[in-house]
Amino acid sequence: HTLNNDKTKQTQALDEAGYWLAAQLKGKLNVTRFENEILAFERADKTETYTNNAILVTGSSFVRLWKNIKQDLAPHEIIHRGFGGSTVAEMAYYIPQILGKHQPKAVVIYTGSNDLADSPLDKTPLQILETYKVVVKNIRAKLPNAAIYWIAISPNERRWGVQDKILEANALLKNYCES
Repeated sequence: HTLNNDKTKQTQALDEAGYWLAAQLKGKLNVTRFENEILAFERADKTETYTNNAILVTGSSFVRLWKNIKQDLAPHEIIHRGFGGSTVAEMAYYIPQILGKHQPKAVVIYTGSNDLADSPLDKTPLQILETYKVVVKNIRAKLPNAAIYWIAISPNERRWGVQDKILEANALLKNYCES
C-alpha cells in the first residue's frame, strides 16, 4: 500500500513492521542483559514445584521488586518471575524460558512502561501492541488454555511526558485483549 504517498506514514509503517519482525527473530535481538535472572529462574525450576492451579506473574521491575507478592495474592499459588526493568521485546524473547516446565492456569504480565520512558529509544503504542501479540503467541504455543492477564501500563512521575502514549498503548492493548 502506498499510504497516500505520505513519506512520514510510509516510514512509520516500515519502522513498525521492522520492529515486529525483529521481535520474531529472537536470536537477532540484543536482549541478553537479563540472562542471569532468567538462568536463576531455570535453576529455581529444578527445585521448586507448583501445581497446575498456580498463577505465573511476570514483568519488569514492578513485579521483580514485589517482594510480598505471594502473601498479597494469597491464597493463590504464585510463581514469581519478574525480571529487571524489562521491555515488551525482552518479554517476547524470554517468555518461553520464563514459563519453563510450568503449566499454570494463568499468566499475569506487567511490561511496557520501560518502552515509554520519554527517550529516543521509545516504542510507539502500536509497536508495543504488535510485540505484545508475540508474547501472547509464545504463551499460547505452550499453554493454549491458560488465561492471560495484562496489567495496564501505569503512570508515574518519570512518565508524565509520555502519558498520552501510555493511554494510547493501554487502549490498544485493552481492545486486543477484549478481542
